[in-house]
Amino acid sequence: MTTKHVLLFNGDLVVLKDSGLTFQSLHADNSMQQKLETKKNLSGVRVWRQGGFVTVDGLEGYEGSFFHELLSYRKEKRELRKTHVGDIAFIRDNKTHTVLFGDDGVKLERAQNKEFLEYQALLGEKYPSPPNVNFLVWADKQVELAKKDGIMSPEYRYIDSFIQQNDISPVVELIDAGEIQVEPISSQTKGAHNEC
Repeated sequence: MTTKHVLLFNGDLVVLKDSGLTFQSLHADNSMQQKLETKKNLSGVRVWRQGGFVTVDGLEGYEGSFFHELLSYRKEKRELRKTHVGDIAFIRDNKTHTVLFGDDGVKLERAQNKEFLEYQALLGEKYPSPPNVNFLVWADKQVELAKKDGIMSPEYRYIDSFIQQNDISPVVELIDAGEIQVEPISSQTKGAHNEC
């Protein structure tokens, strides 16, 4: 079983202001946070005062797992997979809400894509499109007919993803400074903003 992780801020809020984070109050759920925009109006890092949870735009619930793996790679001096523009590439596992950095994740994602292509080919052979029918409408009908025949769509579990170094560097700096910890999820952290 895969252990899920969460990012927790355990430092001094003054340090956050020195790091460039600004105070923001969100009234919808009565939460207060410190926020640092890593891309103007596009992405940022947030430290939530209630519980000290840390969220990172672009990781959407995978923060703990991502940084757990990142720190493991750093410790073992292993090479990260990068995109052609230098972003950190990883595979999101939608079932376990964890991430995979290495070749194992890539193999799982490619095998999943192969299953989808085979499934689509089977649907095309078994339920060919009638003339003058909208492709998207017929694609939905193919899936419906396949289900009636007991042919189920493969599970879409693995997603090839990437994040820019700028989006995570504030968190890495705070981890290195001992202000943020990557912790396994326990009964105290269940229900966190980023159960991952």
